[in-house]
Amino acid sequence: MVFVTPLLNRVSQGTPEFTDHGIIHTNNVLNNVCNLIREYPIPEKFTEDERFLLVLAAITHDIGCVVGRDNHDEKSVKMLQSSHFKFLLETIGDLNFRALIKIIKWHRKKHDLEAIGQDPCDEIRLKLIASIFRLADACDMSGSRIKRLVMDILIKEKQLPAKSESIWKAHLQVEKIKITHNKIQPQVYNLELSNYCIAELTKELEPINQVLTELGLPQFTLEPAVIDSVIIEDT
Repeated sequence: MVFVTPLLNRVSQGTPEFTDHGIIHTNNVLNNVCNLIREYPIPEKFTEDERFLLVLAAITHDIGCVVGRDNHDEKSVKMLQSSHFKFLLETIGDLNFRALIKIIKWHRKKHDLEAIGQDPCDEIRLKLIASIFRLADACDMSGSRIKRLVMDILIKEKQLPAKSESIWKAHLQVEKIKITHNKIQPQVYNLELSNYCIAELTKELEPINQVLTELGLPQFTLEPAVIDSVIIEDT
């Protein structure tokens, strides 16, 4: 992750109305990727190339946020295709690089997973890993992306838009995401107050599950669990 750390650190200092898209988010997505690789029950396990691409996508997918949140997927792709990252293409090869670019571009739901194209080779099931990565990214909705002190100051100084305030407070109601087999279990303190996060993840799951069904693979289910915040804080 060293080669993108300066960019991710800068992202964390960016536009205040967005949740973290820097180091914290990257680590969370990476953790989700590892959990999905381990837990998702598929007959043919993820290949070495697929695991490598999922990890690399977690590290690089949001670097475009350093120059702006809008269309950051396209900005991330453009940065990776620039001379600054020529070493990456030379290191992983053209086939893996092109697959990585597609995974990053298709991590946002504005892109139809059905239109991602053919598998570049037998070892890379592109539509599958793009779907899994989109889920790993969408599952990062925990309160770790929000700093309560920062939120309180921004609200007091009237620097946080009302919509962003509502979204941030919803994130603070989510302790973490638990992934068991094909079951996604957000651990929430208050189900009603976390509704925005649950609703967004529900929408993200629809096209992902559609692809998995077409591939003959198990769908993911979403089962939020209400937890006691006192128990979490004491552990």
